[in-house]
Amino acid sequence: MRSSRFFTALAVLALGVLASAAPAQLANSFIYWKQTQSFPNPSNHYKYPIRRTSAQFQTFPNETGNPTARSTPYPGGRQFMCDYTLDPALFGFIPGTTLPLTVGLMISETPTAPSVLLTLFFGPEFQERADYRWASNNSDAFLSFQSLDPVANVRRVYRYNGSKAALFSATFQPFDQTDIFPVFPNPPRLVLVTSFSADSFTNDWNSNGTKLMFSTPAPFGFLTRIRDTAAATTTTVNDPAVSGFSLRNPVFAPGAPDIAYAVAETPGGQRGIATFNVVTKAFRWMLLEGGVGNARIWNFTSPQVSPDGTTLAFTLSRITKIGTRTGPAPSLVIMPITGIAPTILWTQGLNLGSNPFEVTAWVPAP
Repeated sequence: MRSSRFFTALAVLALGVLASAAPAQLANSFIYWKQTQSFPNPSNHYKYPIRRTSAQFQTFPNETGNPTARSTPYPGGRQFMCDYTLDPALFGFIPGTTLPLTVGLMISETPTAPSVLLTLFFGPEFQERADYRWASNNSDAFLSFQSLDPVANVRRVYRYNGSKAALFSATFQPFDQTDIFPVFPNPPRLVLVTSFSADSFTNDWNSNGTKLMFSTPAPFGFLTRIRDTAAATTTTVNDPAVSGFSLRNPVFAPGAPDIAYAVAETPGGQRGIATFNVVTKAFRWMLLEGGVGNARIWNFTSPQVSPDGTTLAFTLSRITKIGTRTGPAPSLVIMPITGIAPTILWTQGLNLGSNPFEVTAWVPAP
């Protein structure tokens, strides 16, 4: 692993060539990003580009994210998966915990379109941090989510491979854990993918739909594991105690079923965007946080990959001048997977140095 001084120099070099021109592939795709908030505050969601700007299009509950890749044929356009938290004063908590109950909603990006009540897990399994995920090949071929079994202290990941039109039918009944059992003459609506410890959480599906990547907290950072649904095996692909780095919220690349991108961190304090091969374990820094003064870039958030697999979108903090004031500001940027020069797409205004924004998806148009 190269020295931090070397990568600080790369960060300064990259900042020096930050540009404002959006690349051609944005003409055929959209980047969705949001302002993260703490419960129970809602989150403002943004879409780039709209009319050559980054327009706010909706305000959703704070746990909303991971939209469908396509906007058609869904009623009301692209759909967002949402953990909707129920008021504990009215509905109580998950038994044996202090966790509020949640239900799953599908919410359209069109404010006037109706929402779909997707899940109702009210015992013996419940939902909290359901981590909804769509297929990662821009097809919306399936969706998955987690449930929590508080007695066994495990989470179970379920997958729905059926018709998306059925979700909008007037006769649709929300999913619960009984849907893993067949009801003659029909097969089960849900497939049980895997179970893991209650402190674990889903990251992403690979583009083949055969590998589910998930994370588990470790003494430093996170263990990264793969559930191979074809081989019915679970494998640890990165242990920070062995590799010397941790991957935060890694995502797979479309069309490259073994390549992942993430914010990587080391015990020594290095932090930046990196790529990782889950089969060969090959690791490469792409851009490190660093720099001093007006050349500093920091607060990187987890990247999302463009539909053609060539570019990453993420947010970071940088020093910039807005009007007559100069200070730290969160910015939406993109970066080619082969280079170190980010392009600024949008700057959200000066703040005190935090970065409460993250990219939720980069999807094809329409």
